[in-house]
Amino acid sequence: MKINFKQKSFFYNLAIIQLFLLGFFAFILTYISFNNPHVILSIYLSNFMVISVFVICIFFWNLFFPKEIIHGINNYIFLGFLFFLGSESFLKILQYQSKGVFSHISVKSVDLVRANFLIILGVIFYSIGAFLINHKKIMVKFKLPRELISSKVGWVIFIIGIISFGLDFEISWLYSSYRNFDTNKIYSLIWMNFLPISGFVLLANEKHKKKGLAILNLLVLFYLVKGNRGYAISLLLTTFWAYNLSWTIPDKKKLFKGLIIFLIVILLIFVFQNFKSATVIEKTDLDNYKNIDFKNAFISVLIEGSVTYRTLVHTVQYIPENKNFDLGKSYLWGATTVFPNIFSDNHPATSLRKSPSEWFKWTFNPIQAEKGQGYGFNIISEAYYNFGIYGVMFIMLFLGVFITKLSIWSQVAKSNMVITSLLLHNIFWGIRNTFQSIIRSIIWEISILIVIYLLLNLLSKAFKLNNS
Repeated sequence: MKINFKQKSFFYNLAIIQLFLLGFFAFILTYISFNNPHVILSIYLSNFMVISVFVICIFFWNLFFPKEIIHGINNYIFLGFLFFLGSESFLKILQYQSKGVFSHISVKSVDLVRANFLIILGVIFYSIGAFLINHKKIMVKFKLPRELISSKVGWVIFIIGIISFGLDFEISWLYSSYRNFDTNKIYSLIWMNFLPISGFVLLANEKHKKKGLAILNLLVLFYLVKGNRGYAISLLLTTFWAYNLSWTIPDKKKLFKGLIIFLIVILLIFVFQNFKSATVIEKTDLDNYKNIDFKNAFISVLIEGSVTYRTLVHTVQYIPENKNFDLGKSYLWGATTVFPNIFSDNHPATSLRKSPSEWFKWTFNPIQAEKGQGYGFNIISEAYYNFGIYGVMFIMLFLGVFITKLSIWSQVAKSNMVITSLLLHNIFWGIRNTFQSIIRSIIWEISILIVIYLLLNLLSKAFKLNNS
């Protein structure tokens, strides 16, 4: 039986009401939990609620909106579940060991329940933001010039990026693990920003689509081999999303395609997770892969993903009892990293430990911090770190609105799609990082694209004047 427009509108409004009720219920539970020293729900029940909220939100979204499963909203929820939001709860329900807390720090049951409530609150308000904007069918008509993403712009950016990569490359990389890659700061900054831009620009050009896809896939492979799996997967999913905009597939194949991509992502994370401390040469030796046990690949990926959960539970454990909320200062310090640091090796935001990730590692594991090891952070932890439970609500609500508006805006023109890609691959990467770690790349990549376009435009006009 087909559902007509009025029926669909009714079910949609019903879904919105249900989401708001879930959000209200989640807020009440979270508020009570943070103002009560005792556990108000069992850990098992709160873990079950986390998984249920993920299922409900992803089901509602895909029931009403995206024609493609590789959508910005879907990708974010998928990565969030895989990397930290749902992995801990999934493992605990199945009674697997996880890496969700530090072994040398005792954690009370109430802190675990509070962390789970923050996840529930964040995912629901993120979904509410996405639903509200998509319901209004807001189509931002602002269209960027087509020439911004001309093949000429793409190839110039690529040439600059690949030359910088060649100048930065050293044979010692082949014998290095991800912890001791020795790169030239200037050259690495250039190619790390220029090459993704060139890939997305060429992907948007019909004649050069396959070349752009090849550049992006080679970058993904490089980062996987190097050991930066999180960034590689973020870039890979954004590439799938951008490619999906120009490759419409029948609805019958949508779920199959999504399943294949899901399995590819799991496999890539699992394989390179087993060799994260190995050198590049060791990772490219196929003989080393013969003894890998693929039976528990999904569980192994979730165990690794649960590492990021510890940044949430220990932040909840520590703030505000032992440290005041940061009240937005970490976001302001993060914004200062847009300006290049020329006076020392580290930006003041890092050296002065203004980043939540710096605070976290020096507070909870200073011995490992001395060795240069970091634990990242995540968007919900940083929102709580700054503004408490209200920060989680409003920042996740804003994120849902922002990603949905981006997805709608990207459909106006191919040039809009490229800018959206530059934003999304960094936003996805920011799931398990701080605002500071992504804002510079976002601003620099968009600025580089615009500056190269303007310079080529000026050169073209000057050339025409000289020949006239």
